[in-house]
Amino acid sequence: MTAAKTRTPLPRRRAVSRLMAVQALYQMLLSGQSEGEVLAQHLAQPVRLEDVGQDDTIAEPDTNHFVTVVREATGKAAELDAMIAGSLSSGWELERLEPLLLSLLRAGVAELWLGKADLPPKAVISEYTDIAKSFYDGPEVGLVNAVLDRLAKTLHETI
Repeated sequence: MTAAKTRTPLPRRRAVSRLMAVQALYQMLLSGQSEGEVLAQHLAQPVRLEDVGQDDTIAEPDTNHFVTVVREATGKAAELDAMIAGSLSSGWELERLEPLLLSLLRAGVAELWLGKADLPPKAVISEYTDIAKSFYDGPEVGLVNAVLDRLAKTLHETI
């Protein structure tokens, strides 16, 4: 008799897929690689949580969620950017955002735009804010939280 493989719980798998989506969008911005190339690369390699200051375990992503967020973010980049630009606080301009920060915001807004019942806006905002904390310790974390919160309220009024 063989031992049954236990799967990572879905909320944890979604968290991993969100991190992967941010990394994929960032890679596309910096390298100019196509969506298909980057998706294939990320799906072919394991995710190590040590890359963001967590333990050294290999995490199992929700691959469908990862692909959906990346495709939504790349397919609607112009609309997402307009929404992000309209939600930025004074002193922040879309054109001056670092590629990583823009990738975080695009992924978060894309996921909020999906408006799925099993993706509560507060959970989405919290997850992307946590990802921001992995990379930043300054005002960028607050910016991610504020922009996603503003847009969640707007998007979920219209959904």
